[in-house]
Amino acid sequence: MGSELENTAVYAQTVLGQHMRVVRRQREETVYQMTCDDGFAKITDYALFPGINLQFNEIHCEHLPGEEEGTRLFEINYCLEGLFECAFSAGGSAVLREGGFAACCPNCAKADSRFPLRRYRGISVTLDLEKAQRHMDR
Repeated sequence: MGSELENTAVYAQTVLGQHMRVVRRQREETVYQMTCDDGFAKITDYALFPGINLQFNEIHCEHLPGEEEGTRLFEINYCLEGLFECAFSAGGSAVLREGGFAACCPNCAKADSRFPLRRYRGISVTLDLEKAQRHMDR
């Protein structure tokens, strides 16, 4: 279980940033919450295997802080409800609508994450490819 918690900690530090706090941690599940100026965000994270996490995202605010730098994680997102707009530090942007999928490659720092409808429910899978490969090689 130590490696799963380590994987969750890496996810929290690199993707969620220092603004999130742990609300509950039990076995492979960690629940994070952030209070925003105009609402809150809650992410329930499951460490499936070393290097592979599944998150259920519930956002009830318009804006989340950006990342200072990209992460080493490959991220796949699916929007169940709402709208997600993202601007990247290196330029470019993406929009994720209900029923849509999006992938974010490693080292693509998000400069701005917006939820114009002030509601978003989605599912994310994050992959730390190096860590997952080391686990599979054993």
